[in-house]
Amino acid sequence: MPKININAKMIGIEEPIEVFTSIYNHDLASNMAIKMKEANIRNLKYNLKIAEQQELAEQAGKEDGQKELSELEELKIQLKNAQKSLEEEKEDQGFTDTAFEFIKEVLGLNAKQLKTARKSLDGEGLGAFTYYLISRVNEGPDYDPQIILDAEIDEDEDPKKG
Repeated sequence: MPKININAKMIGIEEPIEVFTSIYNHDLASNMAIKMKEANIRNLKYNLKIAEQQELAEQAGKEDGQKELSELEELKIQLKNAQKSLEEEKEDQGFTDTAFEFIKEVLGLNAKQLKTARKSLDGEGLGAFTYYLISRVNEGPDYDPQIILDAEIDEDEDPKKG
């Protein structure tokens, strides 16, 4: 079985970690890639739904001259939004737990290392490192996910403020 070295500095672990490119790790990587794609699709659907609601509200406001909702209608909308928010939070936490379980399993992290990784990453870093790990397990090219994150930050900055 071929071994690859993983740059674990991004998750707070200084020494490189060797990982086997086994069928087991490949299966873990494939399942994690599927979960990441499902999460992306959920986010896209949510954003689409919000955009559609905003467009309908704008059209209704123009047609009805900004008619007001009853208190009961307001409460129903608030309840629906609160329930949706709770479900999304649970899905986000489930995804985070699944991603860290994948990292733990593939890298063979102990509890202390896993805690260090959880403290060292934000959501964007978790996604970047997870994609990096999936790529490396599938014998893709070695790259530093921190460089990609840094490049994204640079693109977001206003060049005039530099």
